[in-house]
Order: sequence, then structure tokens, then C-alpha cells
Amino acid sequence: MIPAGIFLPCILIGCALGQLYTPLHNAMFHPAYNGKPDPDTINSSFFCIIGATAMLSGATRMTFALAVIMLETTASVDLFMPIIFTLFISYGTGAILINKSIYLGALRMKNIPILGKSAPSLNKSLAAFNIMSSPVTSMPFIVKVE
Repeated sequence: MIPAGIFLPCILIGCALGQLYTPLHNAMFHPAYNGKPDPDTINSSFFCIIGATAMLSGATRMTFALAVIMLETTASVDLFMPIIFTLFISYGTGAILINKSIYLGALRMKNIPILGKSAPSLNKSLAAFNIMSSPVTSMPFIVKVE
């Protein structure tokens, strides 16, 4: 058993999709000339890293932390701009197509209470006096340890 969580499966799926996309990309944009392959073809490792970045960003909705993780993993500054571009495209696509991240869905499934961005519709019409108790419990400005 390996504590893989969400990161490892997303990285593996993204790398696999990048590996599958590489021959298609090279066939469309870098066709062979005179029977020899084009020297400008893109290596499959590039698309593996980009695919893993896109998969992780779309699933977890992480942006800058994921950029740092992927840049430290690859140790290549040349991939900075493609990774950042991929992060924002996949984040936006995930936000448009699927409203919540995997982490938020897992928390909701386990019934863990979390604060949302706005108040629920049932609570919007409540006033403070509906919720407060009487007498009001308060603490002094300077609290003593005793």
C-alpha cells in the first residue's frame, strides 16, 4: 500500500495522456520530410509534464503551489511559461465544466462542515436577534488566566 492520495493517480493519468498526444502532435505539426523525421519534433517528456500539470490543476484547483511543485519536480526553468499557461487554462476549464474540486467533493461526501463563499439561501433572511441568546455572554477586554 502506498499513500498516493490524489496526486499520484492524477500525475499518472496526465502523463499517459501526454504520452498519447505526442505522436498525434508530431504528425500534425512536424511531418516527416524526405523520409527523415523533423529535428524540431517535441519530445514526449514535455507533453507528459504538461499533461500531469493540466490533470492536477483541473482536479485539485491548485495554481501557484502546483506550479512550484511541478517546477521543482522537473528542475527546468524552460518549462515555467508552458506550465503556468497550462495551469490557468485547465483551472478555468475545470471551473467552468465542474464547479467543485475533488477535495471539496470529498469533504462534502464525508459531511465535514466547511464555510462556503456565501451564506445558504435559508439563512440570508435571518437577523442577529433570531440567533443570539439572552443574556448575552461576553468576555472582558483583558482576560486573566485564572
